[in-house]
Amino acid sequence: MAVERIIDFHTHAFPDNRNIYIEISFALEFIAKEEARAMILDHPVTHILFGSDSPWSDQGETLALLKGLDLGHEVERRILRENSPSLFGPR
Repeated sequence: MAVERIIDFHTHAFPDNRNIYIEISFALEFIAKEEARAMILDHPVTHILFGSDSPWSDQGETLALLKGLDLGHEVERRILRENSPSLFGPR
């Protein structure tokens, strides 16, 4: 199954993924829902960012796709609001 291949690659390519940040813009449109959900849940939630990759991707569409993954309010809140300031510092 494709989900296992994604997780296997993610785990073996980045065995110590605690220090790697990922950003989801211009990605969710091309990954099956199950694969995207599995990859996000396999990565430290504190290191996932919501980005805007305009003009190639619509932020509203990316937001809808993220919310459609059923990750839960806490995970969504981290990705959408809390992770960027912890990486880049407060405004």
